[in-house]
Amino acid sequence: MDVTISVPAEMNVCDTLLDDNARQGRGDKVAVICGQRQATYRQLTELSARVASGLQALGLEPEQRVLLVLPDSIEFVAAYCGVMRLGAIAVPVNTLLKPQDYEYLLLDSRARALVVHADYLPNVPSTSPWLRHVIVVGGLAAAGPPAAPPAAAGHMAFDDLTASGNPAYPALMLSPDDAAFWLYSSGTTGFPKAVVHLQQDVLFSRQYGLGVLQAAEDCRMLSSSKLFFAYALGCALHIPLLAGGSTVLHSGRATPQAMAGLAAEHAPSFFFSVPTFYAASLHAGVPGEAYAAVRFCVSAGEALPPHIYQAWLDRSGKEIVEHIGSTEHIYAFISNRPGQVRPGSAGTPVPGIEARLVDEAWRDVAADQPGELWINSGSNGLGYWNKRQQTKATFHGEWLRTGDMMVRDADGCYWYQGRVNDMLKVGGIWVSPIEVEQALLEHAAVADAAVVGAPDQDGLIKPRAYVVCATGVSVEELQSFVKDRLAPYKYPRWIDFVDELPRTATGKVQRYQLRT
Repeated sequence: MDVTISVPAEMNVCDTLLDDNARQGRGDKVAVICGQRQATYRQLTELSARVASGLQALGLEPEQRVLLVLPDSIEFVAAYCGVMRLGAIAVPVNTLLKPQDYEYLLLDSRARALVVHADYLPNVPSTSPWLRHVIVVGGLAAAGPPAAPPAAAGHMAFDDLTASGNPAYPALMLSPDDAAFWLYSSGTTGFPKAVVHLQQDVLFSRQYGLGVLQAAEDCRMLSSSKLFFAYALGCALHIPLLAGGSTVLHSGRATPQAMAGLAAEHAPSFFFSVPTFYAASLHAGVPGEAYAAVRFCVSAGEALPPHIYQAWLDRSGKEIVEHIGSTEHIYAFISNRPGQVRPGSAGTPVPGIEARLVDEAWRDVAADQPGELWINSGSNGLGYWNKRQQTKATFHGEWLRTGDMMVRDADGCYWYQGRVNDMLKVGGIWVSPIEVEQALLEHAAVADAAVVGAPDQDGLIKPRAYVVCATGVSVEELQSFVKDRLAPYKYPRWIDFVDELPRTATGKVQRYQLRT
């Protein structure tokens, strides 16, 4: 489905996601379900207004940043939208970080306010010289003392903030080019960078939400990935609210059993997850009947091995529609289509998005040749906050350098080959770590695998594998196994057995840790 995006002269993301649904007659419709609680569009509109007016009463102003360290919840949605309602910038961040990570994020963002759940408060230092207010969700008294050293900012309960707020506080209408929210990169290549997203970026989610998912007012979303992850923020919050649908949130850990229970209870239209979760669900023996109501499942975040796709299809009867996107873009830019999945491929460009593959000299490559994926899309971020060199290297006018190496076949289908800095040139020939990993994963004893480049005795780069594997399997056996399936130069020269691979909270392998 082709989707035409109309960008208004003035807008506010909160008004677009919440108020507009109330104006369209959906005020009493349930928008968010979380545990035993639910909130309608009208309730969320009023709660976000209370957040905005409460923050304004504390002295918060448009364009100032508010860091959100919250589990997926009604409070997350109200705080995220309420900050933007004020014209301030919402910055949702990973809830699984260490104190030094939060210290970096608070200093880097210069956040003036922090909205944090009581469970996370002891891990979040509040001594940033920029920070003025700490708003605690879930019981300030139960949280215990703030993390040492003592907090410099004042603390107050989220309930107190909203109780004194104005439920009719209007959304500040802004230019579509005004900043709305930041998303920090997941850190697969080092310290995270804040991607600045504009008010209008949310509108372009319709290209994927309507053009591929065909989401409508009757849709209900469920995601194992959390809302601080761009994938879930776009698919499990922006898209359902733009469609006038609903979303099911889970505040706790997304175990295979927990998500299967939610799917069985709430009958979602779409289920969003990552390959690691699908594999874990298969190993856990989760019954496919739990996902009976799902139209189809979606995968992103890392390449989906074909054997996991097939096993999930056999187990649940539901295909997994794989796509690829990025924090810099929020939504999918390349995606398979329901009913037309090519297992192992990322699919074709999402409607309205222009894609090209280029070589090291930025020249377009021919079909079946690897190249870096560049995309032209309305939801490309503005750049990285205070990272001029990285911005110049990634954002080129209307084009975003994704850093993803791909091959486009004769049918126009794109096949993921790894990251630009992950691709290996062995003997002058490009080798995809993903291809070697998938070959290793075909071995019955291999549970997980990651491949990086390492220098041999001559300083030449060769594949090195890190494998989570059953005991009793030798290096030689696995090397022979790969040689039988791939060209000889692609086999891993070294194989290290490990208990687990280093991954981000969103499931991506941190290859930089393996390389170092």
